Amino acid sequence: MFGGWLITCDVEISVVMTLATLYINYFQSLLKESEASSKCMEVYNYQRDFCGFHFNRYKQCRKFWHTIMYKGRGDGV
Repeated sequence: MFGGWLITCDVEISVVMTLATLYINYFQSLLKESEASSKCMEVYNYQRDFCGFHFNRYKQCRKFWHTIMYKGRGDGV
């Protein structure tokens, strides 16, 4: 009985570690794109027209990770 609990615990721990890794990658990549957008805004004196490329990269990054998160939830992760 104790051995069965250990196996279940190991599986749950690996799922938690997978989720933690996923969230770390999610926030790191969004932070990177957000910082690039902010830096662009500073360089171009907050004129949004010049930073559209960075804004689009942030939006695409966010869409990508949201798709991954939703797929993971659907798969039970």
